Amino acid sequence: MHHRSIQFAADFADGSRWANVPTDPHPGVFKANGQLLPPVTSGAVVDCAGATVSVRSQDLVTVAVVDGEIDGSNSGRWAEALGRLTALESPLVVDLAGVTFMSGSAFRTLVALNDECNHASRPWALVNGDGLRPLLRVFPDDGLPVVESVAAGVRQIEANLLRAANGDE
Repeated sequence: MHHRSIQFAADFADGSRWANVPTDPHPGVFKANGQLLPPVTSGAVVDCAGATVSVRSQDLVTVAVVDGEIDGSNSGRWAEALGRLTALESPLVVDLAGVTFMSGSAFRTLVALNDECNHASRPWALVNGDGLRPLLRVFPDDGLPVVESVAAGVRQIEANLLRAANGDE
């Protein structure tokens, strides 16, 4: 795992903060809610008022581990946190195994993330969990790259990258 030495904390539009975020000395920026925000890197942790997103590097991918409940009160913060992950260039695994409840708006955020990753040709995987399962029963043909573990997600991404490198897409 590669960590950089410069630390910063970045504000969300609603006043919450990323904390303990190692980053480059000259990070790229992107817009969210009208503000320029730094991209997320390994080591980032954000409290989404009922859910927590922790980011780490694992093998060739970035893993975002989400714990807690994502409902109407915090889905905006969670959407902003996932939006910051799209600034990364590495493949992404979003681990929802620790999510106990997920609202429809949180599910729409995953669909938007899927669209963005597909548009950017960025491989990603979504680890299933108790909060996501009921929504997948309601929306079974959503096209989300659902897997049952982080390890399965990493394997799926590696296989997709290998196929792409061999021109087998």
